Amino acid sequence: MKIRALALPALLLAGGISVSAFAEGQKVESLTAGSYSVSEGEKGMGLDQIRALPTEVAPFPVDFKVTNGKYLKVRPKILVPSYGVAYIVSAEARASGAGFGSANVNRAIRYNTGLVGIDEALMKQWTNEAHADFVDRLTKAGFEVVPIEAMRADADYGRIKLVEGNRSQNAQIIDGRAKKGWILLGADKAPLIKGQFLETGFGMMAAISSMSAVQNTGVDLDATTVHPLLVLDYIGIESSGKKMFSGRANISAETDFAIHPVSKTDFAYKAVRMGGAAGGFGGSFTLPDGYSSGEPFGILREVDDKSDSVALHTAMALIGLSNTFTQRKVLAVEAVPERYGALVKAAYQGYNQAIVDGIVKARSGG
Repeated sequence: MKIRALALPALLLAGGISVSAFAEGQKVESLTAGSYSVSEGEKGMGLDQIRALPTEVAPFPVDFKVTNGKYLKVRPKILVPSYGVAYIVSAEARASGAGFGSANVNRAIRYNTGLVGIDEALMKQWTNEAHADFVDRLTKAGFEVVPIEAMRADADYGRIKLVEGNRSQNAQIIDGRAKKGWILLGADKAPLIKGQFLETGFGMMAAISSMSAVQNTGVDLDATTVHPLLVLDYIGIESSGKKMFSGRANISAETDFAIHPVSKTDFAYKAVRMGGAAGGFGGSFTLPDGYSSGEPFGILREVDDKSDSVALHTAMALIGLSNTFTQRKVLAVEAVPERYGALVKAAYQGYNQAIVDGIVKARSGG
């Protein structure tokens, strides 16, 4: 069943009648045109139906692009100094239209969305499970994984700057025209190294000295260092952005559990121990297109409408004053924890196995 809100006559719009009938579902789209903004949604599965879905999901088929894989075979052991999982929990985007068709009142749409129903304690549990799964897969593949205790006993460990609380929170435009916010958590036995994950500026500079120290421990322990970062998304947002010469623009949002393309696993080794900020040689596993699972895990629900007054903007247009009418939608993605957790597990299992397969391939000369 599709929920549709049609453009209303100007007389009714002036009375302040809502222009959106979207309630909940898996997808919503808003359009700006000659009339005031129109929203329509697609009603998909409900929460009870999602709760009935399997809580065991096959590992996602992750296909990495590997850069400088030759450095994975220089040293025999593997050291995992850090393992991070970033959970995207908010997303916002804006689209606007001005010009022909805008009827003297520019149109704009803004979506603000948030993930609800998932406790941070669960995120921490899944992060530790993801790290343990990675170490287990490396071991089963025949690699000697250096325990974190050996790294902590190394002379250079004190130079490594760790993220306070083994947790960080930030928001950036990492998704086309959408700004996304995340909670980044490190595993207890592979904590976050300052400046390493999703940071810029001074944060990146802080990482240089720390990573040099990490690689020195790799020299001492005869190991290649591997630093997985898995970024998990809950929503896909597409925006047409700012249209200067058109009266049309649109935004769509759809629940989408995915491995985000900014996920990345760096690896490095040093030939000899060096002090200061000098580093070694390295490469990375990247996922340029990410991975969209298409698996349902929750519903998209409109929780607030903070749109401008239609009556006011209609009146301003009638007397020839140009202004921007903005439709502001506040949307929540309510997740079923058991189902979301099953997809987290499928994500880290597929991600971890792809890294292990890449190391095996590199060391076998592939």
